[in-house]
Amino acid sequence: MLDVHPPEHAAHSWRDFFIHIATIVIGLLIAIGLEQTVEWIHHRHEVRETREALEVERKDNRKAFAADTAVFHLIAAEQQNDILVLQYLKQHPGTPEGELPGTLVYISPFDAFNDGSWKTAESTGVTSLIPRAEVTENTDLYGELSFSMAEFATLFSAMTKAEEFRYTDPDLSHMTPAQIDKQIELTAACLDLTFRWGGTLYALHGNHPDFAPAPTSAELYALNRHNRSPAETQAAAPAAAHTQDRIGALQVAANAAMEAAEGK
Repeated sequence: MLDVHPPEHAAHSWRDFFIHIATIVIGLLIAIGLEQTVEWIHHRHEVRETREALEVERKDNRKAFAADTAVFHLIAAEQQNDILVLQYLKQHPGTPEGELPGTLVYISPFDAFNDGSWKTAESTGVTSLIPRAEVTENTDLYGELSFSMAEFATLFSAMTKAEEFRYTDPDLSHMTPAQIDKQIELTAACLDLTFRWGGTLYALHGNHPDFAPAPTSAELYALNRHNRSPAETQAAAPAAAHTQDRIGALQVAANAAMEAAEGK
């Protein structure tokens, strides 16, 4: 708070009066300037500390991202294995476990992302001191990280449900045809959710290239098409061509519009 004290002696002329007023004004301006300078220095310190904390957090999240990409590859391979085993069991119900082409594997390791530094920056208002472009980039990044974790949480729930058969009778050779069909359905749901989760990692890498490595589009496509053999894909090619004739031009236009929107 600024204190303004009355003069010790009354002004004896207009000149003394104006000098006194000018002295007060200059004093006030100096005090305000000093106060604003101190505040500016404090804000710069806050921004610097926030940026340093966000950089550390980003490095940790990049490590977690790389780990989750490895986990994605593991889970995808496990679920493809599970589908193979179950389809064999469907064709040969009652096959002893030792003669099956594999066992069922449902696991769910995951390295969660951190957002503590970003939440602190938002709650303390420091984000209002940072350039808008920088805030937007971080807002988008943390939104994508949160979305990826939410997708994995859904996948985790599905894998847990798929593994419930172990609590009653873990011996696959005892499964009835109906139980096998149900297990295939549960595992296929897991595979679909793994595809969706992998898609969030793929998109996150595309928007923030320093988050790497990521699942490739080829890996995602192969996962999404896991039930089709090359022969089946070839057999369906004429039908796919008909659809492409109908929507091909619109698809090109939509992709161009999306690219234009992303580059705005």
